[in-house]
Amino acid sequence: MSDIVSNKSQGASSSIFEGKAKSHLISFAITICAMTLFCIMMRITPFGDNTFLYDDNRREFIQYYAHLKRALMGEASIAYSRTKGMGGSMLGLFFYTMSSPLNFVYALFPIEVFPAVLTVLLVLRLGLSAFTADVFLSHVGVKRTIPFSVSFAMSLWVFVSVLVPSWLDAAIMFPLLATAVLEYSRDTRSRKKYLYLVILTAVQFYINYYTACMMIIFFAIWMVLRFILKVISFKDGLNVALGLVTGMLIICPVLLPLYQELTLSEKSVGDSFICQLFQDAHITNPILVLAKIYTFTIDGKQVMFGMPHLFCGTVMIPLLILFFMNRKIDKKIKMQGVFLLAILFISFLVSPLDLIWHAGNVPNGYPFRYTFLFVGVMITSAAISFNTILEQYISSENQITAFTNIKASFKTRISNYFKDKNARDFDIPMAFTVSFAITGIAEVIILICAMVMNIEFLTLKSGIIGLMILMAEFIFIELYFCKKSKVFFILLAMLCVCDLLVNHMKIVKASYYPCETMSEYQARYIEKKEKIDDIKATDNNFYRIEDVVSNPYDDINDGMVYDYHAISHYSTGDHRNVRMFLKAIGFNYNSLYDEYTSENTATADSILNIKYILTDEGTVQNSDLFPIAVAIPADTYLPSDEIPDDPFLLQKQIADAFTGCGTNIDEYLEEGNELFVPVTIITSDVSFNDEDQISTMKIDFTPECDGDIYFYLKDLVNTSQNMILSVDGVDISGYGNASSIKIIDIGNRKKGDKVSLTLTAYGPANEADFGTPLIFTENADVLSEYSKLSSSHAAVVSETSPTILTIHIPDTADSDDNTVILLSVPYEPGFIAYKSEDQEPLCVSQVFGALTCIEVPSGYTGDIILDYRIPGLKTGLLLLFIGLLLLLIRYFYPKNHKLI
Repeated sequence: MSDIVSNKSQGASSSIFEGKAKSHLISFAITICAMTLFCIMMRITPFGDNTFLYDDNRREFIQYYAHLKRALMGEASIAYSRTKGMGGSMLGLFFYTMSSPLNFVYALFPIEVFPAVLTVLLVLRLGLSAFTADVFLSHVGVKRTIPFSVSFAMSLWVFVSVLVPSWLDAAIMFPLLATAVLEYSRDTRSRKKYLYLVILTAVQFYINYYTACMMIIFFAIWMVLRFILKVISFKDGLNVALGLVTGMLIICPVLLPLYQELTLSEKSVGDSFICQLFQDAHITNPILVLAKIYTFTIDGKQVMFGMPHLFCGTVMIPLLILFFMNRKIDKKIKMQGVFLLAILFISFLVSPLDLIWHAGNVPNGYPFRYTFLFVGVMITSAAISFNTILEQYISSENQITAFTNIKASFKTRISNYFKDKNARDFDIPMAFTVSFAITGIAEVIILICAMVMNIEFLTLKSGIIGLMILMAEFIFIELYFCKKSKVFFILLAMLCVCDLLVNHMKIVKASYYPCETMSEYQARYIEKKEKIDDIKATDNNFYRIEDVVSNPYDDINDGMVYDYHAISHYSTGDHRNVRMFLKAIGFNYNSLYDEYTSENTATADSILNIKYILTDEGTVQNSDLFPIAVAIPADTYLPSDEIPDDPFLLQKQIADAFTGCGTNIDEYLEEGNELFVPVTIITSDVSFNDEDQISTMKIDFTPECDGDIYFYLKDLVNTSQNMILSVDGVDISGYGNASSIKIIDIGNRKKGDKVSLTLTAYGPANEADFGTPLIFTENADVLSEYSKLSSSHAAVVSETSPTILTIHIPDTADSDDNTVILLSVPYEPGFIAYKSEDQEPLCVSQVFGALTCIEVPSGYTGDIILDYRIPGLKTGLLLLFIGLLLLLIRYFYPKNHKLI
């Protein structure tokens, strides 16, 4: 990042989009053609059966776009959805993954062809990033922008971001917003430039708030550097800051509700911000980061969990070296480049600085997400360097000097280059010789270090090929300057594009394959849609559906695809309370997703209103379903936050509440019947083998009734240990290891059977932790009785709209008493409830840690409306008004005065 190379060009463009339109379009076209060729060669749909459905694209984004399609068609809401897991607010997901206007194209196509639309939009996004990069480089004063804008668009960071398409929009918007910041800092009296800055800031926060925050941090550092270097005044910097803040205020109706939602999710920082920064603080080996500047430094692990993706073309490295070597480039411009690159590079190394760019949260995979800033600075510096060299070369005097030097011996020229300033400025071929030599020597040193340190992603083979590419580029550049033939420049450009494309292919082969193919995607979609449509055709009541047939990797967000209520959901933005509630009733806890499996109890299915389960044998219907909502006495035990570390106890408490019988539940059942019957322990023994580092807990027991037996470890402190659960000598499941702490179904047994359970923990004996084993048999007959009792208190629920539920209170004998409505719907801070007759507001609260409860006055038997209103929207609108006021004051302020 810098000012323009020539001071004469400052302030030449009054509009961000003025400039070399032809150059912008050529950059766009070259990138589109190159990426289309890539898709053809890799047989990616629509040019073959392969797809980009890898990782988050496969299990998140392609599903989210199905919901977006329905929202745009008026069939769903971007504010709230009951198809998102158990149900919940959607703003976080929308503004992180779906809000880009480019994604609205999905509404025009059937879901069956979404993988092809994904490909087309990814190619288009890369083309647009080349277009906007060309816009920025033009405003920096670079005349020959095309090679550099294409390199930015095809850099490894941009290409790897196909895993998260919303990040690609950052590559499109960053050059535009940087242009707006640069232009306005040059002329803070311009109303038009101020307007551009405000609008583009608001647009970036709308498209993706996450990368917008990174850009704001970057621009703040950049403006401080420009002030220190006396490029701009303090007032100029304040005016730029005001423009950025105004843009943020204008988008506050989005940002404030979004912030409030994120504070309830896994994305919020648990500890204080400062403590979070220094938790597990460490410094990364700089060789690991430096190696990523070179070509082919890729393996499968590197894409998601490696170092930053810095490669943007082999030729950019010697051009960057020339940027710092060339005396014709203004020192202030160099200083900006040096400090920006240094700050970003140090951030890659020092974990607290790295976390600041990520708002204090450790990324779940794909670290260093602000790398596009480093790549942008690097390419801009290289572009300025090349532009300056060509300016020197095309002058007649410089040409004569250069060719005179060429006739001298190499020894004389190299001696003159380091002794004579004029030779250093005008001997262009020698300048490239030195910069390429430095690049090659540095690569050899890094390659040797990689061999010694056993760095897997930089192999000897890739290092040698990289050096060969570097040598070929050097030859083409030397021939271009010496022979004055554009043929060699074209060959250089083709080699650079091929270098980038081959890196893309290596990424795909190392990480993306095997992706789900287009034919597999379509077959799976059609098959499941038929099953869901068959269910909906015969049953349009409120219930949930789950799938234990499909690969969880594919169906974890299927509720959003096929428009049905479910439990499973994959998103780090899901509410923390929902995840903790599901954990508390025995599901596996994972900060990334909620996954339904067949391991939990039938009681859990009933509580969660799961009526249909898709299995290998067909669709199974749950006959013991609890209603989605019940009208029960107000004195029913409904704890707000007390969730025991005992899923059987919690399931029993919730089941009791749904019956409406309260503490008198035993009066409605036969004497001695229990929902969960504890087994009788015959023997229990723990043994340790210090030599093999194996600890074993063995329990022999017998069930007291017929039914499925379930196991859970309560009070498990050491959740990082690796354990194996065995039943009668057969391993049935892993346990512990922080990823498998849940209820396990250990089989159906008869009363009196003897069962042997073994839990083996691997590791030092003094670290073994077996917690408190809980082993129960679920009494299916008692569960049926629970279902009947709860059905007698059922409230009729209908979906009036995507955000509104209408709940009809039945006319019962107890209607004169105060009652409450208990729903197996997650509580949201935005919920409001009121009587449909007179709009009288009712109290809505959270019970059992996540479920929703509505207090109903005595005697009322009409309809109750449960609506979702976006929290923080009113405050956001107030801040919008303040932002618009600032914008109007600035815009209509006298043109010849600065605002500050």
